Amino acid sequence: MKASTRLIVSSVLPMVFLTWAVLIALTSLLTLSQEVDEIGIGSYGATSALSYTLWTLPRRAYDYFVYACIIGGLAGLGQLAQSSELIALQALGLSKRKIVWRVLLSVGLLTLVVMALAEMWGSIGDRRADALVAQAKTPGLSIGAKFGMWIKDGPAFFNARQAMADDNGKLTELWQVRILEFNAQSELSRVLTAATARFEPGIGWRLNDVSDQIFGRDRALLTQRATVLWASRLKPEQIAARATRPGRQSILELTENIDYARDNGLETRSFEAALWYRISFPVGVLGLLLAGLPFVFGALRSGGLGKRIFLGMVLALAFFFLQRTVANLFETYGWNLATAYLLPPILLGTWGLYRLRQV
Repeated sequence: MKASTRLIVSSVLPMVFLTWAVLIALTSLLTLSQEVDEIGIGSYGATSALSYTLWTLPRRAYDYFVYACIIGGLAGLGQLAQSSELIALQALGLSKRKIVWRVLLSVGLLTLVVMALAEMWGSIGDRRADALVAQAKTPGLSIGAKFGMWIKDGPAFFNARQAMADDNGKLTELWQVRILEFNAQSELSRVLTAATARFEPGIGWRLNDVSDQIFGRDRALLTQRATVLWASRLKPEQIAARATRPGRQSILELTENIDYARDNGLETRSFEAALWYRISFPVGVLGLLLAGLPFVFGALRSGGLGKRIFLGMVLALAFFFLQRTVANLFETYGWNLATAYLLPPILLGTWGLYRLRQV
């Protein structure tokens, strides 16, 4: 590696890691403080609260990486600008384009590593954390990573492969539902298998696309039904807090859920939005970083570290609100979601390139 490249990388990446660590630590303490308030519910204790915080750490690390890159990147390069080392590099023949390329390449490679780790551990950590909390707070509820949740309701066992919730945590639907009923002799008497289930107040659970198997002493009767009403004491509030949110799923899980929803005529917009957010993640990191780099060659040549951190925070917040506003607008009107998540970072990156030429 050339000395100039080493100088740039050793200035940017350590500041990115430091900023990232601070953000993760702050959000982890906030999460832990929120979980401490839940201690005493069921068998949920201090160890459970700490375990939940640790299991959800990969997701928080992924969510805050983009902000660590812009704040750390501006802080690291700003130090080079303040000490006139950027001017020295350009005087030695290293153009602004080459400096920017080295910064983007180093951060881009790190972004790919973070994405790979998030795909492997992010959703697994969330499922383990949800299972830990649900089983501690709700007696009789068992959640597994592979076979979903199991709940005993009187003589029946209720199983849902996935409980889906919106971004506000409200339970919307249960997928791949099975209900096993047993008679007084503890013998299996009935199995209901449904593609989806929704709760209707005052009625119970409405099962859709149902296969109904009734077992007798010497024969079994199989019936296919469009809908079946199943009266149960199980309420959505018991499982809503541990339902799977699209934003916490991996790319593989999202594609599988989109295929399942399409095959069963279900709504796919929330999954598609989460999928495109995942896909556009590296574009967002590099686009936001490009938007901040012109300030390094201009306004950030003077001023302290606080000024650079403040500017990075302003850009990060502006990007967050811009992306969420555009995404919500496109989701509301049913427009193309790929454009919603790719357009804001591309516009920011284009504006950054334009400003670099003007500086």
